[in-house]
Amino acid sequence: MKRNQILTAAAILAVGISGAIAVAANVGIMNAADTNTVGNVTSATDLLTSNTQVVDVYLGSESVPGGGQQFTVDAAGTVTVSSSANTVRLDQVVPTTGWTWSLSQSTTDTLMVSFTNGTRTVEFTATADANGTITANVSEPTIVLPPANQPSNNGGGDDDEHEGGGDDD
Repeated sequence: MKRNQILTAAAILAVGISGAIAVAANVGIMNAADTNTVGNVTSATDLLTSNTQVVDVYLGSESVPGGGQQFTVDAAGTVTVSSSANTVRLDQVVPTTGWTWSLSQSTTDTLMVSFTNGTRTVEFTATADANGTITANVSEPTIVLPPANQPSNNGGGDDDEHEGGGDDD
């Protein structure tokens, strides 16, 4: 029994001494470090740039005949919508020169007008609530393309002959 106690105490003492040596070594390394760089670090691929863009939508200052609300949608143009309880209606779209637009409305309470100029697409969404209040939102979806496929060696050219050998036929 006494022997097990001595071995246990010796093992605990050895672990404690090893820990103290490790701490001392780390402190020594940290104190010896300076601010000089050691080489250059680069990623395996280029970092992707953020495609986030700020898109503005705001109420126009002029009143629109018939009670509609006019929204200016970034640089794409203006959209005028009217509403009643849970129903929104497109009154007018005036695209900026170089922009075209299309309407999508699958329910009576929400419509979407998409503007495009060939390089950008801006989507204006208007929703009417039970009181006829219009909530508008603008987004600019970005398309992330998957990485290009790598060519495979399965396309032929291998006729199962060995270098220096003849045809098995």
